[in-house]
Amino acid sequence: LMHAIDSFVQGDDEIHLFAETPYAAAHQFGYENIPARPYLGVSEDDSIAIAEIIGEAFLRNFEAAA
Repeated sequence: LMHAIDSFVQGDDEIHLFAETPYAAAHQFGYENIPARPYLGVSEDDSIAIAEIIGEAFLRNFEAAA
């Protein structure tokens, strides 16, 4: 699945990740009696970085509106 992952940017603030293989969703989320084996995820470091980026964007927009 790693080689089947694709992405595109939409607007200024969205990134879409996807895999068009027919079995990608079954691996990511599970299906009937098939357990989920996620291949896309966010690490602890990623979560921290994402929270910092969102916080900075929030403050920029809040200060601009003030």
